[in-house]
Amino acid sequence: RDVRFQSLLSHLRGCASQLDSPRHVMRVLWALGKLGASGRDVDSIIASLAELAWPRFSYFTSMELSNSLWGLARLSKGPAGGNPNSVLFQFVSALIAEGTPRVETFSAQCLSNSLWAVAKLELSGPASDTFSNACVAQIRANTFSDTTPQGFANSIWAVAKLRLAQGVAVPFCVDAARYATSEPGDLHCFM
Repeated sequence: RDVRFQSLLSHLRGCASQLDSPRHVMRVLWALGKLGASGRDVDSIIASLAELAWPRFSYFTSMELSNSLWGLARLSKGPAGGNPNSVLFQFVSALIAEGTPRVETFSAQCLSNSLWAVAKLELSGPASDTFSNACVAQIRANTFSDTTPQGFANSIWAVAKLRLAQGVAVPFCVDAARYATSEPGDLHCFM
């Protein structure tokens, strides 16, 4: 790794406890996830941010919840569902718990990113299933409006990966197929 990047991570680790706004927490998690950062410094940063975020989850916007979840999924080295005692699993679980009743406020990108993150983390159980089902229902309610080709593909992948209940997955896939073929040439966005 680049020595300058390691120095930056070390500095960030030292000041992570001072990042007390939801926007700062989200930006750090998103950026670290985007860079694919890893190591003890990153683990320490996640732990510090989790500790700061817990009492502030109700202040997170839907975008901050979704982007934080996405960043944590990118930072995950494996299924988060495997160790319920890990800081990452507890952080993700808290984000999902806060996001579930607010799914109706999520943008199309937040919905597809959140669904992708749950699938990437291989989460299962009542809380993650409820959240995933709510995301799918909201995407369907929005009739895929404002969903990018990438978001569309990510959502379909996530539904398949999560093995959602047939009553949720089949109508979603049927609606997705209808949407993708509703206009001549619509599938060109995937080529």
